[in-house]
Amino acid sequence: NMVIVDNTAATFTGTWTLETVSSAYGGNHRYATTVTGSPTATATFTPTIPAAGYYAVYVWYRPSGSGTTTADARITVKHAGGTTVWSQNQNQDGYTWKYIGTYYFEAGSNPATGSVVIDNLSSTAGNRVIADAVRFGGGMGDIPDNVSGTTSGRPRFEESGRYYAAFMGKSDWASYNQVTAMPSYASWECESWESGRSIYVSWHTNAPNPGTGTESYAYASGGYDATFDGVPGSLELRDLIHNELINDIRAGYDSGWVNRGVHTNWYGELNPSYNNKMPAIITEIAFHDTPSDAAKLRDPEFRRIAARAVYQGIVKFYNSYYSSNFPIGTLLPEPPTNLRVVRASANSATLSWNAPPYNTGNNLLGDAATGYRVYMSTNGKAFDNGVAVTGTSYTVTGLTPGQVYYFRVTATNAGGESFPTETLAVSCYDHGPNPILIVNGFDRLDASMSVQEPDVQSTGILSRHYLWKMNSYDYIIAHAQAVKAFGRDFDSCSNEAVRDGQINLSNYNTVIWILGRESTADKTFDSAERTAVQNFLSAGGKLFVSGSEIAYELGGTSVAPSFLNNYLRADYVQDSAGTYDVEGASGSIFNGLSFSFDNGATIYDVPSADVIAPINGSQAALVYSNMSTTLLDSLDSVAGWWDPNSSGSTDSGVDPASSFTVATSPVHQGSGSGNLYYVWGTGQFIREYNSNQPLLPANATLSMWVYGDGSGNQVRFCIRDTEPSPGPDLFVSDYVTIDFVGWRKLTWRIGVDPTTKWAGGGDGLVTGPNVKFDSIHIKKGSGSPASGNLYFDEISYSVGGSAVAGITYDGGASGPKVVYLAFPFETITSPSVRNTIMSQALTFFMTPLPVELSEFLTE
Repeated sequence: NMVIVDNTAATFTGTWTLETVSSAYGGNHRYATTVTGSPTATATFTPTIPAAGYYAVYVWYRPSGSGTTTADARITVKHAGGTTVWSQNQNQDGYTWKYIGTYYFEAGSNPATGSVVIDNLSSTAGNRVIADAVRFGGGMGDIPDNVSGTTSGRPRFEESGRYYAAFMGKSDWASYNQVTAMPSYASWECESWESGRSIYVSWHTNAPNPGTGTESYAYASGGYDATFDGVPGSLELRDLIHNELINDIRAGYDSGWVNRGVHTNWYGELNPSYNNKMPAIITEIAFHDTPSDAAKLRDPEFRRIAARAVYQGIVKFYNSYYSSNFPIGTLLPEPPTNLRVVRASANSATLSWNAPPYNTGNNLLGDAATGYRVYMSTNGKAFDNGVAVTGTSYTVTGLTPGQVYYFRVTATNAGGESFPTETLAVSCYDHGPNPILIVNGFDRLDASMSVQEPDVQSTGILSRHYLWKMNSYDYIIAHAQAVKAFGRDFDSCSNEAVRDGQINLSNYNTVIWILGRESTADKTFDSAERTAVQNFLSAGGKLFVSGSEIAYELGGTSVAPSFLNNYLRADYVQDSAGTYDVEGASGSIFNGLSFSFDNGATIYDVPSADVIAPINGSQAALVYSNMSTTLLDSLDSVAGWWDPNSSGSTDSGVDPASSFTVATSPVHQGSGSGNLYYVWGTGQFIREYNSNQPLLPANATLSMWVYGDGSGNQVRFCIRDTEPSPGPDLFVSDYVTIDFVGWRKLTWRIGVDPTTKWAGGGDGLVTGPNVKFDSIHIKKGSGSPASGNLYFDEISYSVGGSAVAGITYDGGASGPKVVYLAFPFETITSPSVRNTIMSQALTFFMTPLPVELSEFLTE
């Protein structure tokens, strides 16, 4: 999403003068005269934010056409976490979008929590402060190609650098190609004051196979390994970054990683003809078409180590080659560890953490932390500006009892500020210690969690590292909201704090343990954690635990089957339920519930939720829906499927070029999928008819995998009843909009989900006992493209099942109680269902009521 607010849409107080001047956004800007003391003029830019989330904020300005432009414009960003003030020299970095930070905004329009204010307060009176335009978010590519006239239709960060240069204001962008656009853009951005402060680093992957390892380049007009004649400093920059990459990958990931050396070559990207203002290098990190290298490139840990190595190499270059401007060579620290947040009083909470590890000789990690910064939020997303702290603990005061507060901590030193810890939270009980502890044990981040998307340049599949759909490290939010919905207060901690004995589980009545997709390599419960949980349960504790790989690790890989059986009271059955649907088991505390957990559409994908079995006195509390599955059509062949235009129900205006054929990629299962190539013409509706008419029970749940193209077209199922004349009737499900890209499973519970008669002369009821799968219906979306491809695979049905998705165990009045979900609680797609499950679990546990309420009940 992107919203741009020009000065013509801003709100002004005080005196501002409109100035028409070249390179102002939209051709003009406004200026006010600076004052000292208190501001007398403000310009407020208020966007209408389309969806809550994090937005990068940029300002556009250029110096005034006359007079002196201020060197310290005060820009205040009002966001959901508070206000942040940015000071900007408006004589520098102008004529383009200047980035001033990323902030969380709620949806809608609210100047108090979603605006940027430029005022005229300055350290020097009598100058001019500029208010021109403010941009929120990166947006989609909207620069037409100079030849084709078309736009990319992709997020701006995925576009060729040519179009980014154009968007940022470089007027001659069209005269450069993909290779030369970015160095010329860097040169255009580099102002005279940035001499001795700028570098150009290009991150590449290599080809062709066979090949492996890392190599790095500076410029030589004579070709490969010829005499260097690039911008001075390039050799030093190349060597420092390359050596850091080899050292760090070997020290932190693969001790045998191949060093392919440092070289020179004629590369247009490094040619001083396009950028002679700064040292420039290319580093080829690994080979994208060598399978072993490609696997590393897909691993977030490899990328993290490589990215940190590039950063550290840059710091070392600045400190050596540009030492007069950068005398400090300190590397920023790693994040703190072992965070815990515990109620200190009704109005305060104490945060504690461990100092992060640091470089002790192998030059892998950053330097030691010398301080910390504690950030607070009331929603877990929008944080304040933080408080500087010198030690490894901090007590936050002035809290409201019963209000949830979220925290994260960074480490600082002379080199900068680390990434933050995971997000944790607290809600302070008014009259004593909190009864509940929430433990976050979901640390996993690996290649198997990548988001799969089609490559728009080929028929292949891309593994995308969208961290917010892999592990956002803030899943305590869903748990905290559900606990508070039941009126209970809680502390929280990382699992490492339990492991290391810094948090004693026996201080709590109830422990909620978050394990997400934590798996074998990351240890759902290590030996120390298992001991802590065993002691807690043996003393009568109550444990609520959820995660999709717990039973697989503990039982399926024989890490600790006795802990799984005797303490979590479950047994491992299989690694994947093959469904995202769950319902309450009859007679259980969750009886009557029916819901889904996420398939990657909104939270993160859970592709292999464990199937478990109750054992040692526990009982099934949740079961997976749609487990007894029968394949109707693998679509490895399309025999019996008609051409789209062969059905008389297909609109006559649909182009005859439309077809239904077998595709070998993408495929969800088997060797093929059904490829519907649609060309709408003037038509609006396609009936893709299956003359095989396979039978299925009338009470079944019908499912089909669809590979979406994000077109906005709509798809639904159609079945044919088997009743005799005057039937049969044809019934359809509701349409599902194809607003997604990649595989997604569509399901229809016939007769339970909306089931509408579409055609036929029967009684309008699904009579059964069997029905026939008739066809797939596709309706053109309001903004869909003229043509495209939808892929269908694995059409099947299920008639329910008893595969267990969750258990409860009741050890009696003084014994332990356990609720164990074999899928992540936070991925339940309905917040109200999450609240209900937590409410039922805490009721089952008899987690203590607040004092005031319990006294009222006894009276």
